[in-house]
Amino acid sequence: MAIAENLLLPSWKNLDSNELRLLLNEKIGGNGQVDGDMAEHVPFYLPMAGDTCQIEIKYKNKKINSILQGKAFDLDKWSEISTLIEGLVSGGQRKVGRQICFSTKRVDGYWRGTHSNIQICPPPENAPLPNELNAEYPFVLEFPFVQSGINRIDNYRLGREHRRYSRVLNIILFSHIQFLGMRQKKFWAQLWPKDVSSDSVEYRWAQNGYFTDIGDVFGDGHSIPSELPARVFSSSEYYLPQTFRGDLDLPRFDSGSLMRNSSHQGERLWQKYTMMSSSERQCGLH
Repeated sequence: MAIAENLLLPSWKNLDSNELRLLLNEKIGGNGQVDGDMAEHVPFYLPMAGDTCQIEIKYKNKKINSILQGKAFDLDKWSEISTLIEGLVSGGQRKVGRQICFSTKRVDGYWRGTHSNIQICPPPENAPLPNELNAEYPFVLEFPFVQSGINRIDNYRLGREHRRYSRVLNIILFSHIQFLGMRQKKFWAQLWPKDVSSDSVEYRWAQNGYFTDIGDVFGDGHSIPSELPARVFSSSEYYLPQTFRGDLDLPRFDSGSLMRNSSHQGERLWQKYTMMSSSERQCGLH
């Protein structure tokens, strides 16, 4: 039976629950165990339930709501974990994350936001490119990133910010912007021969994926582009006049559809977008 003292301090309430779980899994270990069906009200035990349980985790609204002591609770280990959690809450070292995104428009120049601090660059010279017009063209997205010094959490943060900024671009640009997640599905692929005169088509069971060397994904600063800046359009040029709503100078989006299409992070993404400088909001990249 867990001791009913919540170890989750009030100052930790805004910490990403996924980061907290990654830290707890790394420091306590084990696969974890539930007593019954996996549901929000069912406790999650680490490393296992019963006599070996060190902590009992409870969720509310998909966030960790409480952490209770288990039968095998180790105060010294929890003191170490608490120090690491305080480090996550207080921040970390500011870095620039770097990942690949895809656009339905080819990216030939670079652009950097003076307020958002994101940078869009063409792919490296040796990057695989599509050989047809209607395709997904790779480009490099660089974005603000706070490094914690804990590898599993840094990798999680990199992926989270990559998704967030990609979705912001997908909201404000006409081009469809997407990214590849960590787990990609397999599918049947039809491979055409390089010799267009040949009729020997090959079929393979393949996995969706892409890789090209973009350097260190955790950088101290933005890369220095060798390309010319991308052409920047004012909002009046980029968006049709009838798409504006009053004097807000923003494109006419259905807010409900916007949030649903941007997943559960939509509201935060929209807040990030509205916090951009006016010069960044009133531009578009073809």
